[in-house]
Amino acid sequence: MLPETSSKTVLVLEDSRTQARIVGALFERCGLKVDFTFTMDEALHALRRRSYYLILLDVFVADENVLDSIDRFQKLA
Repeated sequence: MLPETSSKTVLVLEDSRTQARIVGALFERCGLKVDFTFTMDEALHALRRRSYYLILLDVFVADENVLDSIDRFQKLA
């Protein structure tokens, strides 16, 4: 039996809208809600507004390596 997920939201940072839709559909099939962000700034802003059950980060967004800023995400999560 799967755990209750109806009130749990995942934050997805993915600069490819196609990839984001694919990943989002997988989470939604598991009963999770999904918030999409397409830039690192959008993702950080979303984390300042609310907490998330799970955060999925693309490693390379535009010309930035998200791993270089992982400490910023950890502090907000």
